[in-house]
Order: sequence, then C-alpha cells, then structure tokens
Amino acid sequence: MKSLKYFLPALLFTSSTQVFADNNRADYDIDDNGLIEINDLADLNEIRNALDGSSLYGSSDGCPSSGCIGFELTTDLNFDQNGDGVLNEYDPYWNNGAGWQHIGTASAPFTAVFNGNNHTIHNVFINRPSESYASLFGRVENTTISNIHLRGPLSFITGYKSVGPLAGH
Repeated sequence: MKSLKYFLPALLFTSSTQVFADNNRADYDIDDNGLIEINDLADLNEIRNALDGSSLYGSSDGCPSSGCIGFELTTDLNFDQNGDGVLNEYDPYWNNGAGWQHIGTASAPFTAVFNGNNHTIHNVFINRPSESYASLFGRVENTTISNIHLRGPLSFITGYKSVGPLAGH
C-alpha cells in the first residue's frame, strides 16, 4: 500500500476580491454574485451536501433567480479551533484522529465554484492513509477553485492515492 504525505508550510493562490460575512444568514448570497458565503468550518463542512453550489443547509435564500453556482470564503478558517496549538479531540474536525473528511467523492465530485477571496485555511489535518482523495476537496470536476491560501504549522495530509492539499483528483 502506497501512502502519500503533504506538509503545508504555505500554498498560495491569489487574487484581489473582498467579501464580508453576513452574521444572521437571512441571505446566503449577500453580495448577489451567485456564490454562497462560507463563514466558518461548519459552513465549509456543509458544502458536501450541495456539491453543485446551489444551497447551504438546504437553503438558497438570496441566490439569483438563475441559482447559486458555488461558494466563497468570507474569513480565514482554522482547524485548530480552540487555539491551543494542537490538533486533537478538543477540535471539532479531529474525527478520532482521521481529521477532515474530503468534500467530493469518486461517485459524487464537487462541481461548483469555490472562491477563497484571498483568505487562509489554517492547519488542515487529514490522516487517512488507507483512503483515496485525501485533501480539502477530494474529487472535483468542471470546477474553479481560486484565491485560497492553505497554511499552518499543524497542517498534515496523508492518504492512499490521489492525495493533495487542495484537491485529490
């Protein structure tokens, strides 16, 4: 069994777009650009339930009449949510040491737009040596992922095949 590992001192994709978070979520696309705002790790995790970018938490409130086509970060995110400098059972996406479960699979790939708006996702941890597609986005098709930074001293990714920091395949 072959295992691939990635350490993320810095991965950078850049642009100059700026978006601000909507705290009350009455409108999921507050800037009316067809991209649903992602305000925290729970929102990022929820993307797996709408891989085409059409909704979040089952709602498309605020999307244009033609529908939303993806997601955009409104802030930096950190998998070390309690800020103690350690990724462990006290962090919500620890998953018994397996860490983040990728968004998109071989049978259900991520097919939407994802704009990071120059924000950073810190300390992505994935420890799934027997699983393929170990990455933030497991499998993507016909998509654009842009303007995102991945960094952090706690970042660690290991998987079986099709492994990468941003997308496995």
